Amino acid sequence: MKIAIVINNNIRVDDAKLLATKLNLPIVDVHEPDFDFFLEYTQDYLQLRWPRHFNYHVDFVGGKQGYRRQHGGGYRQLIARAVGIKPGKSLTILDATAGFAADAFTLACLGGKMTLLEQSPIVATLLQDGIERLQQYDVNIAMQLLFIDAQSYLRQCVENKAERFDVIYLDPMYPPRDKSALVKKPMQLLQQLVDIKQDEHALLQLALALAKKRVVVKRPSWAEIIGDIKPDVCYRSKNTRYDTYHSPLSM
Repeated sequence: MKIAIVINNNIRVDDAKLLATKLNLPIVDVHEPDFDFFLEYTQDYLQLRWPRHFNYHVDFVGGKQGYRRQHGGGYRQLIARAVGIKPGKSLTILDATAGFAADAFTLACLGGKMTLLEQSPIVATLLQDGIERLQQYDVNIAMQLLFIDAQSYLRQCVENKAERFDVIYLDPMYPPRDKSALVKKPMQLLQQLVDIKQDEHALLQLALALAKKRVVVKRPSWAEIIGDIKPDVCYRSKNTRYDTYHSPLSM
């Protein structure tokens, strides 16, 4: 997978050059055929161009996420019930597999104090751009991004006896399914950009050692549970299941 930076119409040239240096990526012409993806600044945001497919940028202010913020069902949403977030109850939540952070944004809008982990430098860069534009729009939404592998971060926190989070949220890449419908555009990108080889069982065990209240694992409704650890409660919709584990520390 080859990625390059494109400077388009002399827009945000200095930012593009800094990004090329930070990510150690070349600056090329937009028509260069030897690259799979192109990062490009517009006047308003950073986008990833996937030639012959689509362009994508993280947008928490408008579009689908903005609409979801205003009309998403509030605390009645299944994810809110699984995490245990309620009106007037602030929780510190670690989203250890952030991706493009749609779920983290939902929880942040409900008052969750979110820490996000993302190991892909390209995904993290797009996500940070979206978070910065969100915070210019609404400073009350708490989302902090760390560029780090989830398993390494969780292990460091456990070994160093770091401050624990109330809830740890895991959304590992969905397992492949034969004859499945084409997944949505953000997931198509994640499948291209993120190494899907994750030790899900190790992640769950580390999360259980760190969470103060509960661990929530998002799964497709048809998928098996992770490892041999049976969840305490399952919150189900037609296509999605939230396996909820009560932390031993909350007992």
